[in-house]
Amino acid sequence: MPLFGTLQQLLVEGHIHKDFDTAAKGVGILLTIGAIYFGSEKAQKRFAVIGIVFIVVYVCGFFFQLPLPD
Repeated sequence: MPLFGTLQQLLVEGHIHKDFDTAAKGVGILLTIGAIYFGSEKAQKRFAVIGIVFIVVYVCGFFFQLPLPD
């Protein structure tokens, strides 16, 4: 999913933004590659926990950037 989001941004806008969202997509891709590469059950459990924490931090990062209502 992060790969397609970045590809869409590149095709539509002609460039990739250098922001929190793009960095988070990169981390997500690295986590995915790591989970595929290290296939042991122990590693899969660790990547699952890291992935859940990453998603929560990612969503909170955007939530706290929302403007406050007047």
